[in-house]
Amino acid sequence: MLIYHKTIATRLLNLGANLKDIQEWLGHSTLSTTTSIYTHYSYHNKVITSKLIERAYETIPEQAEIEQLGGTMEVQMR
Repeated sequence: MLIYHKTIATRLLNLGANLKDIQEWLGHSTLSTTTSIYTHYSYHNKVITSKLIERAYETIPEQAEIEQLGGTMEVQMR
């Protein structure tokens, strides 16, 4: 039965299911159990994540652009 859970959890993740939902569906008390034992990221997902990271960095404005708008790049901690 374990192999089916591992396969389904991995396929759900690869299809874009929320990791927290997968954890709850499997009945795990911690997210780390789900991620370390039951899910195996595919190469395809690594490529997608890499592209998302690139896009995230592309949308960060340069310091000069922020200053032109009257802002700063300082991060405020709460």
